[in-house]
Amino acid sequence: MRARIHIHRPGGGKRETRRLGRAIAALAACQYGVVSRQQLRALGAGDDQIDGWIAAGRLVPIHRGVYSVGHRLRTVQSGWIAGVLAGGPDAVLSHRSAADHWEVTGLSRSLAEVTIRRNRRSRPGLRFHRTLLPEDERTEHEGIAVTTVARTLLDLASVESPARLRKAIAVADARLLADATPLPELIERYPGRTGLVKLRCALATVTAGDGVANRGLELHFAEFIDARHLPRPQMNVAVRVDGRTYVVDCLWPEAGLVVELDSRKHHADWEAAESDRARDLALLSTGLRVARVTWRRLAREADALDAELRSILAVHDHRL
Repeated sequence: MRARIHIHRPGGGKRETRRLGRAIAALAACQYGVVSRQQLRALGAGDDQIDGWIAAGRLVPIHRGVYSVGHRLRTVQSGWIAGVLAGGPDAVLSHRSAADHWEVTGLSRSLAEVTIRRNRRSRPGLRFHRTLLPEDERTEHEGIAVTTVARTLLDLASVESPARLRKAIAVADARLLADATPLPELIERYPGRTGLVKLRCALATVTAGDGVANRGLELHFAEFIDARHLPRPQMNVAVRVDGRTYVVDCLWPEAGLVVELDSRKHHADWEAAESDRARDLALLSTGLRVARVTWRRLAREADALDAELRSILAVHDHRL
């Protein structure tokens, strides 16, 4: 949806009016349809104009001084960037919100968590954490200022359970998410931080095991299956085809469906991709249908994936 603002500037030319309108629309398009009053002022809009747009419903307030442009519909991402804009120029998305943004958890919380430099009171839908972050612990991902993956995991250790923390670390490892300043270095940097014992135990558990790259995605997919009330598949099943044995990630034998879980670590090069195609053709020759599920599909297209699996498995949705 392209944001539109109608501008009337007494004494201003039409060219300037069009320029300001285009600038606001372009800014909103880059920020998931969200802008701040400070940004509008920087583009040349006056406070009276801004207040007029609010009164006319062309700017919809989200937080104080932060607005959705031209519509009331908001995504999770627009909620996150609204929280960051509300926090000021040095604010970054952090904690559970950052973990969701990096797709190492799947909590999809409506509450935005944001780290800022100074004390500010949290408000409905927005929780502030006060910390002075070094530059190597902050970055930008998909247009949103956010803590690095390592810093996000460090913060997550202070607010999440050991099980969720282990899963997040396994997912980050599986997706090869890495920073210039790695997590072990941050642990040494903050020796007295809350959750470090939990974090060290989680790291030891994850790095000691084999097949971590697949395990994180398997856990994510298993939670998806249970949350959507789909039948549980058989996991890591051996299938014989023309004298060869293939171990498939998920199998629903009655429906003749195989789902392979593609972590980036295990499917990052063309040789692996060619091997996957040959494997899929071999399984198809036995009458099995093969579907591949990636991290991004599971995180960003969960409803579409649910509908496809439900159709193949002929499962009635008991939530309806």
